[in-house]
Order: sequence, then structure tokens, then C-alpha cells
Amino acid sequence: MDQDEGRQVDRAWRGKNFRCVGIGVGPANLSLVSLMHSQPGLTNLFLERRDTFGWNDGQQIDGAMLQVSMLKDLVSLSDPTNPYSFLAYLHAQGRMYHALGRIRRPIRD
Repeated sequence: MDQDEGRQVDRAWRGKNFRCVGIGVGPANLSLVSLMHSQPGLTNLFLERRDTFGWNDGQQIDGAMLQVSMLKDLVSLSDPTNPYSFLAYLHAQGRMYHALGRIRRPIRD
């Protein structure tokens, strides 16, 4: 964002009160935004310095597999019916059973 854009944004926010202000759009704030979406009366502002979104850019090793359960998407555990949960996405895409078949179970001794 250049200096002129920054001034325009500053003018747009001047005099407004926000119930919640988030700095950075990482996993925790994305979860918060998703959960707050069903509360239209909550005024909020989330700030991110980057122009584009990237999740751990350049940090994932080629061929690595995600080791976190799909149910730990930071929304499903709080509200499984939330339209932004991974479960809601799978259901909308008709891929729920396919995804459930791919969950790896821990090996027990």
C-alpha cells in the first residue's frame, strides 16, 4: 500500500468504533472472522500488511503431507455448522465420504 492509499484508508476509518480489531490475517484471526461472520452487528476490522494471501509461503517441503486433522480447522470445533468450516465445504462439494475415507487412524501398540 502506498502513502496515498494509506491516507484514504485512514479517512475511511476515522470516527468509527470497532468491537474487534485484528492485526494480521493468520490462522487465529481467520478463525475469529469466520465465527464472527454470523454476527452482523459486530463491527470489526482486520489489518494485513501484505497485498496477497500466502499460507507459510516457501516453508512447506516438497512432497510433505499435512499432519493436522481436517477437523482442526479452527472453526469446526467451535461451530461445526459454520458455513466456513471444512466440514461445510466438504458437504457442499459432495466430498464428505471421500474425505472421511482418507483420514488416517493412529496405530496402536
